[in-house]
Amino acid sequence: MKLLLCSQIANIDSRLGAARVVLDFAEAWRSHGWECDLFSENTPVNDAIKYQNALREFLIANANRYDVVDYPYTALPWIQPEHCKVLKVTRSVLLGEHSIFQAHPEPPATMKQMLSRYLRPIKARSQRRLQEANRAYREQNLRHADIINVSNSQDRTCLEKLGIPEERIAVFPYGLTDGHRRTLEANSLDSIGSRPTIAFVGTFDYRKGCLDFPVIVSHIKEVCPDVRFRLIGTKGLFVSKEAVLQFFPSHLRGSIEVVKEFEPSELANLLSDCHLGVFPSYWEGFGIGVVEMLAAGLPTIAYDVPGPCDILPTEWLVPRGDAPQMAEKLISLLRSDTETCLRAREQAREASRKFDWSEIARNTYDYYMAMANK
Repeated sequence: MKLLLCSQIANIDSRLGAARVVLDFAEAWRSHGWECDLFSENTPVNDAIKYQNALREFLIANANRYDVVDYPYTALPWIQPEHCKVLKVTRSVLLGEHSIFQAHPEPPATMKQMLSRYLRPIKARSQRRLQEANRAYREQNLRHADIINVSNSQDRTCLEKLGIPEERIAVFPYGLTDGHRRTLEANSLDSIGSRPTIAFVGTFDYRKGCLDFPVIVSHIKEVCPDVRFRLIGTKGLFVSKEAVLQFFPSHLRGSIEVVKEFEPSELANLLSDCHLGVFPSYWEGFGIGVVEMLAAGLPTIAYDVPGPCDILPTEWLVPRGDAPQMAEKLISLLRSDTETCLRAREQAREASRKFDWSEIARNTYDYYMAMANK
């Protein structure tokens, strides 16, 4: 079986979550001896339109060279009648349709933005038309694909609510490569820093819970004044350390370390002296940062939302948006005795081992083969 794997973004950089999924999956697929081509296009990182057009043109011209085409559901529609023999798998890295049923945190509108709605109606209408077009593209891809590949059970439930038949939806999680897991697990479970440290791995933005972080930090600091926080890989919507720290009251900033970006090989060291993980995201495709923290032996508390819902044991999940309860769970873990702490750290590591790219690639291959032979 020959697979074409297409990234959602032009920049195939292992430091970016969406790109890493594609790179790691391709590596795992090839490790079994199966053919896999990875589509990439040398277009500017910030020129999504050029990338989407290049991807569409490539798929129209070359899809028939493959047995399976695995492409983002945000891609421009490309399927032609001559592509009927290709197994068409559209993949969601982040399912936007959740917003139909539940609102997500958004940045407060600035005065400039509010004025622009009135003073620049043409631009506002153009943005709305673009959003509507993108939504139409997603709906068309969901409708025309043979298989819709999502990475968590809440995505599947969302699609079923939209009327997509269960048999067209496949749920395959993401994972860690053997090398990355070994590096993270090299940290000893009983040799952590003396000062309690709580880690977060991910970009710092509204979807990831940036408005909840001050609440969480404040609650914990009231009870555990020595605790510190390490925010790892924050660069995204906010590109500087100062922009991240502006979200916190000045008296808390000295307890917060911001690591804007890092190489994957550096993550184990960044987590080596941490005690716990926190992940207040409102909406994920999967949440590979959670698995990385678990592999490093960090019991991690997250909201019960798409992604973490399938990664963490129920006792480490709290209702979406309940920042005080998240803080209380973390405080309880911080106050645990040594034996309880070690058991929790081993539980974390064991939970991460379910997410192995080699096994996920094997299961995906078997599924694609079965569907292609129908």
